[in-house]
Amino acid sequence: MLVGRCRCAHIQLQMDLLIMSSFNSALQLTTVVDVFQSFNGADSFDDVITATSDLQNLLDIEGVALLKLRCDAGSERKIENYVTKDFVSSGVNSEWSKQYEENDYHEVDPVIAYSAQGRKAFNWPVLCRSLDLSERQRHYMAVAEGAGLSKGASIGHFERRGVCNDLHVLSVSGRELNREHLAVLELIGSSVVNSLSKSVCERAVLTARELEVLSWAAEGKSTWDIAMICSISERTVKFHFNNIFHKLDTQSRTHAIVKALKQGII
Repeated sequence: MLVGRCRCAHIQLQMDLLIMSSFNSALQLTTVVDVFQSFNGADSFDDVITATSDLQNLLDIEGVALLKLRCDAGSERKIENYVTKDFVSSGVNSEWSKQYEENDYHEVDPVIAYSAQGRKAFNWPVLCRSLDLSERQRHYMAVAEGAGLSKGASIGHFERRGVCNDLHVLSVSGRELNREHLAVLELIGSSVVNSLSKSVCERAVLTARELEVLSWAAEGKSTWDIAMICSISERTVKFHFNNIFHKLDTQSRTHAIVKALKQGII
């Protein structure tokens, strides 16, 4: 089944590239194919990060965000997996990911709502013209703009799974895209489905306390410091770190911090 799906994806890619070849292109089609295959062949979280870097270089954009949501029959959406790389201003990326998830912004994010309507790539300013935004949505957009997310583009892709659907959203930040680059985003969008599906199990889920402990460690705090800050014993801090090591498949605090930062967990 996977072989058949990949073969169909490559056939569709070749057809779409024929259409793109009519553009006055500054992009090399071979490079577009390389990025498509980079996402389509991603088997691990590190592979996905490498693919996002390739996309950044291809489109000359600041950052990339990949989001996977599970949509049930009652239209409720739940974040199942996400990957971000340089998506917002330096130093804010992990904080924005945390804020987005904790505040359930995916429920009001106009990008999600518009992405669910089709597979056409779009620049974010179209949202204000195409959607009747609620007060909560306008508030979210103001918060996002404050985090540096004022310009960018996105595309959604649905994948049916029984009674539920998976909505994959590929977003790029830093600038609006021209017609040709939007077409590239549409090509790449289908390969994101494979990359997020295969890397979903690699994103560890830490408890609120584990996140707190690891975040303080990333700030350079010692076991004693963390115990005082969190009002817990040093033994409890070490207990949380043992759990963190197990979940992240790491052996040291430094390795755990690096891996958590790469995954956007902290």
